[in-house]
Amino acid sequence: MTAALPHEQTDAPPAIQLSVSAHPGLSGLLTLERDWRQLVHRSRTENGFLAWEWVAEWARTFMGEESLTVVVRTNGRAVAIAPFAIQKEQIAPGLRVKYLQLFGPRRYQHLFEVPEVLVEPAWSRQAFTALIDHVMRAGDWDWIELYASGDGIAPLNSALKALDFDSVVETRDLTPVMALDPDWDRIRGRLRRNVKESIRRAYNSFKRQGINYTFRQVAGDEACGVYLQSFFALHRDRARFARGRRHADYFRAPRLEQFATSALRSMFLSGHAKLAVIEVGGRPVAARVVLEMGRTVFLYLSGFDTRLWANNVPTLLVTEIIKDAAVRGMETVNFSPGVDQSKSRWDVVCVPGVHLSVLNAHATAGSRLRALLIKRYLWDGARSVLRRSGAPPIQMLWNRKSAGW
Repeated sequence: MTAALPHEQTDAPPAIQLSVSAHPGLSGLLTLERDWRQLVHRSRTENGFLAWEWVAEWARTFMGEESLTVVVRTNGRAVAIAPFAIQKEQIAPGLRVKYLQLFGPRRYQHLFEVPEVLVEPAWSRQAFTALIDHVMRAGDWDWIELYASGDGIAPLNSALKALDFDSVVETRDLTPVMALDPDWDRIRGRLRRNVKESIRRAYNSFKRQGINYTFRQVAGDEACGVYLQSFFALHRDRARFARGRRHADYFRAPRLEQFATSALRSMFLSGHAKLAVIEVGGRPVAARVVLEMGRTVFLYLSGFDTRLWANNVPTLLVTEIIKDAAVRGMETVNFSPGVDQSKSRWDVVCVPGVHLSVLNAHATAGSRLRALLIKRYLWDGARSVLRRSGAPPIQMLWNRKSAGW
């Protein structure tokens, strides 16, 4: 089932003059730690990727001095913060583009799955309007790239309608989200018969073979050492496995594993992440990183011992995570953006998301963006682009107006 697009926000305060400031470089973002942490609390965000520990490490590793953080304030209080990476690319000889990408660069955003602007909900429409207007008029960017999901789509769309900038919707996605109940039996009762049977087979396979397992969620110092290294090893094992749906090794490059190691250690220590594991004989045989923000559990990357493929150990692990989250009073499980059978089979509602670019007013911005999108299309391959966008390439490249969302 797919959720409808959210309605226009109605709880916004009266129009008040907002101030916008731009903070260049890595130090510009790092000096905003206090503002960021306070805004996380006021925003009531359920996006674990917006935890300061994750954002700061991301900026250190991937954005550095080629970054610009934009802050919107009222009466000195930050109501929106948007960290952009400054991107410069050559599309063809003599044709270069310069743009801002939220939490860029794009080639690593498979690790930063939900790159949203941190914004206080009651101010979102005004904040988006002030932020976009300031950035587009103050810089020489060809465009800025943004992402919004769920309740964040309507205020962003409203802000764009109030401004004189065109926007291009590059891709759309859906995020499966499952509502929890404190009683596992009630949750299980909502599941389809085939899912119940898959869960039953997973538990029975261990019993039938006399394999005793333990489910644990480790955090803090305990998760930072051997358990984290076990996660990487199990993730690589899964990526090499030829059966079932193929999964990439997202940490194949040393730089990516180094980032994940630093970021996850900080998240484990702050309480914004846990490592859910199935152990057999005291050894992890399946592991999944679980991000937590507010009352939401986000199922991040995983891995498992492929020798237990027939035991359906991934299903066992997800089931135990859901049970644990329900008992602890969490309200939702986010299965991460993108819909496939392994996610949609659970009792989920799909929340929409949209990646878009806001074009500068100069005449060549649109043609430059289309040229870059064509380059990306050719580079990534037709199959990859179609899977992400859900639309034919020509439709994606020429969808110019934000009003058509």
